[in-house]
Amino acid sequence: MASAASDLLTVRVDESGDAGTGGKGTRWLVLAAIAETGKPGELSAAVEEIRHRLGLSGTAALHFSRIRRASDRYGAYLALARAPFSAVVVAADSHATYPDSGLNEPAVYYRHALKFVLERASQIAAAQGRMLEFVIEEAGHFSLPEFHDYLRRIRAPASSRDRTNWDVVDIDLIRTARKDEDLLLGVADGVAHAFFRALEPMPAWESAMPIYGDMLQPHLWRGPDGDRVLENGFTLLPTRVRDSRLLEMPYLREWTIDQKQVAPLLWHPGA
Repeated sequence: MASAASDLLTVRVDESGDAGTGGKGTRWLVLAAIAETGKPGELSAAVEEIRHRLGLSGTAALHFSRIRRASDRYGAYLALARAPFSAVVVAADSHATYPDSGLNEPAVYYRHALKFVLERASQIAAAQGRMLEFVIEEAGHFSLPEFHDYLRRIRAPASSRDRTNWDVVDIDLIRTARKDEDLLLGVADGVAHAFFRALEPMPAWESAMPIYGDMLQPHLWRGPDGDRVLENGFTLLPTRVRDSRLLEMPYLREWTIDQKQVAPLLWHPGA
């Protein structure tokens, strides 16, 4: 499906923490998605201001987790808080999966959390009457073709758990990019890192560090009027209205266990 640039809403996604499961890696995986809300070029100018203050040149990527000096980090977040964008944040608890769940596989756990981000991004695009272009920060642990396949499997059966607005989602418009290719991914990086540190502070700290997340609260997307199902711009997995443990959908779980043998029996393109 081809779409004119003016008909697309580009939503950029980055992560903080990792998809460590079974007690490995970080407890929290935080995914943040951002969409520009200002005039064309206004958000890019804000990113360039932050990069300039930090002494970054060329296409050097902006990583908030690498800002070591507290004064620099605070200044960067002040500039980010003034920038024009809307954000959605999904934080998934790796300690809250069933022991025998397919979600104990890091790649599956990551896809599961990313799907909740896509739901909210699709609602933002639908509210604007635009198609969604979903840009995910490129990472070695993430397979874009597998995510495309994962979404096609979710889209096929009707499910009350799926809040994606598929009318604005073209799976072919879901792609990856590096931070040095798309500097606005640095905004998503900053949002993800702010909420990650609010949930999982640095080892030297004994309590959470919510200050930067608090600064970014006004940017959180509030959702369609009266729609509380999406829990506005921030959600924790598991949610309060679900089971206290995360479990993959049964047919996706079977596919996860043995993709090569099970997949042809469950689904194929055009089925």
